[in-house]
Amino acid sequence: ERLVDARKGMPHLREAVRRLAHVPRLLVCTVGSPDTSLAWDRPELRQLGLLHDNRRMIDAYSAADVFVVPSLQDNLPNTILEAMACGTPVVGFDTGGIPDLVEPGRTGYLAKTGDPEDLATQLLRLLSDPEQARNLGANARQTMLTRYSLDHQAAAYTGLYRRLLEENRKASSVAAAS
Repeated sequence: ERLVDARKGMPHLREAVRRLAHVPRLLVCTVGSPDTSLAWDRPELRQLGLLHDNRRMIDAYSAADVFVVPSLQDNLPNTILEAMACGTPVVGFDTGGIPDLVEPGRTGYLAKTGDPEDLATQLLRLLSDPEQARNLGANARQTMLTRYSLDHQAAAYTGLYRRLLEENRKASSVAAAS
């Protein structure tokens, strides 16, 4: 997708990052269609472009200290799941499906939707405490393994289908007895 899509919140991220310009060695990397309008001098910006190779995506997520999803509206972003699977904590706005995935203080942090100052505050919480960032990243990875693995999802669907079949049998028995 285009990084400049208004729903993706890039102006809010830009403002949040501007507020973090004092953080030493701050590097912001974007993934997606590069756009020259995103260029800024401080902190450094690297646009990785479109990454179609899974290995390169894994490397990008794993190299990050934090994954930021500044979306103003999003359903259930797969990018969050991918970052968490790589052990990277997530900071994003408290909107859409983002709070369904990000557990504040456990796998990352949520900022007030559309508030770049709060986004900067939540980012700084992780950037200023590498041990906490590592712990949240480990929790994120564990969450992926326990809640979102294929085995877990298959078991959840199987349980749902069994409950629905049982409810249908009960409803059919009541209807037949009437």
